[in-house]
Amino acid sequence: MEIKMSWLVKLQRATIRLFEAEDCEWEYVDRNAVTGLNRSINHWLGKMTDDKEMQQKIYDIIINNNFNTDDMTFKPICDALRGLGFTIREGE
Repeated sequence: MEIKMSWLVKLQRATIRLFEAEDCEWEYVDRNAVTGLNRSINHWLGKMTDDKEMQQKIYDIIINNNFNTDDMTFKPICDALRGLGFTIREGE
């Protein structure tokens, strides 16, 4: 199974933006923004695989490495995905 690096970047950005939307300083969370970001996350996960269990594993890897302060590159995410049997390739 192959994953394009650009998909990972877009998925990771969407998860960070979702975190920001849910952790806002205002009194309420903008549910429209949260719904749109969840839809975006599901879109990118769907491009990677149709298997819902594998999508959850990919999502967990992204979430667990979003705030990795030891290595702030995509290497930990890519290494974990390679461990699941994915090939990461460059390109759009």
